[in-house]
Amino acid sequence: MSWIANEGAGCRLKDQRLKPRLERIVERLSAKPPASIPAACQGWGETQATYRFLSNGRVEGLCCTISNVTSSSL
Repeated sequence: MSWIANEGAGCRLKDQRLKPRLERIVERLSAKPPASIPAACQGWGETQATYRFLSNGRVEGLCCTISNVTSSSL
């Protein structure tokens, strides 16, 4: 199990179908911690998907978690 999947295992999402997207976002942002979301994502579609994910009411409070995970990977 990767460290990203391990971190994501403790995350309680109201909709478990969102977990793979969360793991992908964390993977992209941790690979380029100082980068903006568009710079870290691989293409415009993935950038839009990331912004949609972060604005989704069912993932409330995860921005802080994502920030902590990506900053600890420095």
